[in-house]
Amino acid sequence: LTSDETWTGEVSLTGDVIVPAGVTLTMEAGTTVKFLAYNDNQGGGASASLGELIVKGSLIVAGQEGNEVVFTSSNEALGSAKTGDWYGIRVLADAGNETVRMSHCIIEYASSTGLNIQALNNAVLDVALSGIEVRKAGSHGIYVASGSGANVTVDIRGSHLHSNGGTGLYCRAYNSTTRFNGTIRSNLISGNA
Repeated sequence: LTSDETWTGEVSLTGDVIVPAGVTLTMEAGTTVKFLAYNDNQGGGASASLGELIVKGSLIVAGQEGNEVVFTSSNEALGSAKTGDWYGIRVLADAGNETVRMSHCIIEYASSTGLNIQALNNAVLDVALSGIEVRKAGSHGIYVASGSGANVTVDIRGSHLHSNGGTGLYCRAYNSTTRFNGTIRSNLISGNA
């Protein structure tokens, strides 16, 4: 992206989308983001063959109960979606103050971690997740890491993390220069590897 964008309706992606630092991607309630299975026409990111959403700026997902935002495989509508159809959502904050706010969304069939959030290089990152469901990811459901000198505040509540190939929720502070604080409560984490 080159500037702030708002997505609504059905969005089909054939490869990686990058949200640069200082740019905000917003998704309105009811939006469905479909990643073309086993495809990455950008040939970059963590996987050169699977599409991913890479956020270096801010991400606002404004779903509502009963009108969720869905991140899924293009094969879901065909009834043949499976873990590994697309790569996942990666938040890589490495400068300035960025925000991740996600409410009432579903993330499914990612090959790696469903929602991978990392604050690097003294970044300041505010993360608020509520009412989200992460299922059938190849690795962790949600992974939150805070690197050297980074300051991460998390609020994760009312979410359901299940049927993932790693842990449901994994939080990590790398060393003594890391600041990691917040609240994690009222989540259902079950059936993960």
